[in-house]
Amino acid sequence: MDLNSDIFFALEDGEIILRDYKNHQEFAIGEGLFKRLLQWSAHRVEELEEVDHQLYQEKLLEDKKDNYLPRSQWQWDIYSYIFHHGTRDYEPDFDHETTKEEWLEGYFGVCDKLDPKETVIYPEKEGEVFALPEPDLSLLNQSNFSDVLKNRKTCRSFFGEPIALKTLSTLLFATFGKIHQADNETAKTWSEENSNAKNHGIRKSSPSGGSLHPTEAYVICNHVDELQSGLYYYSVKDHTLVKLRTGYFGDRLSTLLSDQYWAKELSIGIFLTARFDRSWWKYPISRAYRVVLLDIGHLSQTFLLTATALGLQTWLTGAFRDSEVENFLKVQGPKESAMFFVGAGPGSGSAYPEGWFETYAERHHSK
Repeated sequence: MDLNSDIFFALEDGEIILRDYKNHQEFAIGEGLFKRLLQWSAHRVEELEEVDHQLYQEKLLEDKKDNYLPRSQWQWDIYSYIFHHGTRDYEPDFDHETTKEEWLEGYFGVCDKLDPKETVIYPEKEGEVFALPEPDLSLLNQSNFSDVLKNRKTCRSFFGEPIALKTLSTLLFATFGKIHQADNETAKTWSEENSNAKNHGIRKSSPSGGSLHPTEAYVICNHVDELQSGLYYYSVKDHTLVKLRTGYFGDRLSTLLSDQYWAKELSIGIFLTARFDRSWWKYPISRAYRVVLLDIGHLSQTFLLTATALGLQTWLTGAFRDSEVENFLKVQGPKESAMFFVGAGPGSGSAYPEGWFETYAERHHSK
């Protein structure tokens, strides 16, 4: 037998807590058991003892075999390994039945026990509220879908020129807005009739686990006509911007984004945060963290395609200084955290930033 390699230990309130992230279980163990596991880890066990049978039953010892993706073959660090295995193989909290009626009965039984937290659907932000103009969805008809797919490229050469406020309004609404629950006249053409299903979430152009949409958009507007430069929070509830900070933040943005200097010329940049508490109440398991990441991926792609359809160049990155970004956005953990960044504006379309070719040529010439 071998020691289950997918366990780790934590010291909490004077106890040794063993967590088995592969089998999704945890135990408080004594020092004697901890020492026995150390012996197994060091391959110093010569004879089996009674406690080993207990360890085997609890899956802390396992038969020697080729495990799925053993740690020795994992090329990222241990934290990613724990995340990957700790979010695998979850089952719903009801028995698998043979008929669809029994499956639905079990599913709705779980749903009926949930307590929706309506207060996290539309969080309130303090600041001056700026009413955006009605989105003009006809602007998205200027390009056909195949051209949008072809023209969507990562750009690192922006002009620092303004975009129209109507363009920003349309971009935010089409990406983050309630297009299937729209209140404004133009967007009602995208709305659908309300169904009889219980709805605790929001319907957008991108999918989201449970329709919860935990992603929030914090918009840095550096170059937008008819809008004061600053940091804004996009309110999905009423399609408005809430001013959080005033000022031009081109240089600050570059610093926050790990000194990626071309970001300072973006017309707009959006930090996407995750409101974990919007998902916790319905999906209190670690696998739901995967879904939160996927939600942000869906929204970022919708943003990029929509911006491209509006004639803008786009850029995106996951490289930023998390703590500094969250301080700048005035968000507080652990309920909310910055997860991704997207930006757009007029640009050349080049994937290479200013100075790249000169530096590349100089480095290779010197060699």
